[in-house]
Amino acid sequence: MKFWETMNKYRMVATAAVIFLILVPLTVMVFNFSGKNEAQRAKIGLIILGDIKINGWNSAHYNGIKSACEKFGLELMIREKVKENSGQCPLAIKSLADNGAGMIFLASYSYSQEVQDLVREYPNIAFGTNSAEVHGRNLTSYFVRMYQARYLSGALAGMMTKTNIIGYVAAMSNTEVNRGINAFTLGVQKTNPQAKVVVMWTGSWQNEKIEAEHAERLIKEAGADVLCIDSSEGYTEWQKRTLQWVRKTYGDKVKIGAGNVVDKDGFRFLAGCGADFVKVGIGGGSICITRETKGIGRGQATALIEVAKARDEYFEETGVYVPICSDGGIVYDHHMTLA
Repeated sequence: MKFWETMNKYRMVATAAVIFLILVPLTVMVFNFSGKNEAQRAKIGLIILGDIKINGWNSAHYNGIKSACEKFGLELMIREKVKENSGQCPLAIKSLADNGAGMIFLASYSYSQEVQDLVREYPNIAFGTNSAEVHGRNLTSYFVRMYQARYLSGALAGMMTKTNIIGYVAAMSNTEVNRGINAFTLGVQKTNPQAKVVVMWTGSWQNEKIEAEHAERLIKEAGADVLCIDSSEGYTEWQKRTLQWVRKTYGDKVKIGAGNVVDKDGFRFLAGCGADFVKVGIGGGSICITRETKGIGRGQATALIEVAKARDEYFEETGVYVPICSDGGIVYDHHMTLA
């Protein structure tokens, strides 16, 4: 317990550079990408999958970019509830371009693949994408180095397993998800070289039915006794149902980590549902700019402070200590040394 408390405390130091790293270069792009149109450089476009008023991924992403625009004196134009691979994203781009956007953020993983040809038709507009699958002269991919935190959660899982079989239910095979799995597995191998990580894919960012089915197969068929729910938003009904199902079906024989959350309510929610450890930092989704857009309106350090306090309070009230793992906020490799 002392080890994890100390580790979480010092990992807060690693979050300090994230805002500077992400916001400044992207803002410089807006102001320097094209010298031809002053009106374009004053406007930012945001295309997002869901409703910006709903707490979680969408509202946090919106609040982060809105804050950045206010800081740099830019006008923000929103196109929300834009479904992936539906033809809606190209229409949203054209609308934002017609209204003078100088930079457009494609805030869902599949957008860039859908519109990569259209992006080339707007050479004087800078595009930012959370996907590493597509690149272009005017298309910039951005991400934080969250895989170090996945390494730590894997190390924890390696310490907890008794059967040496660890199940991992993942969304889909792409660069973002795969590097998280790789980092998790390296962490497992560090603390338990005999352990094996078994991965099953859902093919979706959120599908409660398939996730529960895969979890059952990992336990029954693969013999896993540690499961990790890899999701960008853990304060949800579907995670509650998954945790309750595991507890009802397997009791304490199976350890399960859940997340991600960023506040007291989220932690107590998952702990109350039976999570054996909780990941902090909305880090498993498709963009993972933790401090600005996935911290539910707050930074990683603030999230850690509140969740750590909630963990200690929960321990005092119940006698149950639920370890936490900071998932996100690492910018440079040397921040692991600081942590």
